[in-house]
Amino acid sequence: MRPTAQQVKDAAVDHFGIPKEAMTSHDRRRAWAYPRQIAMTVCRDECDLSLPQIGLRFGGRDHTTIRYAVDQIKGRSETYSEVSHDLDVVRALAKNMARPVEFHSIHAEPIFKSTRSKKEI
Repeated sequence: MRPTAQQVKDAAVDHFGIPKEAMTSHDRRRAWAYPRQIAMTVCRDECDLSLPQIGLRFGGRDHTTIRYAVDQIKGRSETYSEVSHDLDVVRALAKNMARPVEFHSIHAEPIFKSTRSKKEI
């Protein structure tokens, strides 16, 4: 399954340890802008969303802002391994959040069976 934009944003918040509001804030401080750009790039790669749709999910940003962020991060990821690593981690966390949860049934019979017969018990 593909992750949603919200799952990508949550993954970036978890990885970078920033507040959720950083994903939609118009604050330009690097500590918030870089994780936001990473999340935008992962959304572009992993979510089935257009640039304007991604922009709406990141505080109503224009599609050109998303394009700029994606181009910046893609360019830096080719030069700096840390950027590439951050992309990989956020992508993996988001995909993990998108995986369906499997429920296992509880066994009716005990896992360890007694070797004694019913008469002995």
